[in-house]
Amino acid sequence: MAALSEGESAACQAQGHNILVVCIDGGYFAVDAVCSHAGQSLETGRIRGGEIICPLHGGRFDLRTGACTKQPASEALRTYPVLIEGGKVCVDLS
Repeated sequence: MAALSEGESAACQAQGHNILVVCIDGGYFAVDAVCSHAGQSLETGRIRGGEIICPLHGGRFDLRTGACTKQPASEALRTYPVLIEGGKVCVDLS
């Protein structure tokens, strides 16, 4: 995946995982790209203050930790380590 600008996100699919990679606070973070509440894609969710807001019901998740920060969502998103290799953003799925 190519580099992202601050506040940008990109969804991708790899090895059966739907992943959202975001660039915030000068770093890259990766979380599940599907809301744990109703299965809505987070690809079009708004990013604010280090959180992603689900476009369906407004649940919020911390992009650094995956923690749910606002209901109706109650389960955290899975997070994935992000590495920069040769100028490319790589997500570790192991």
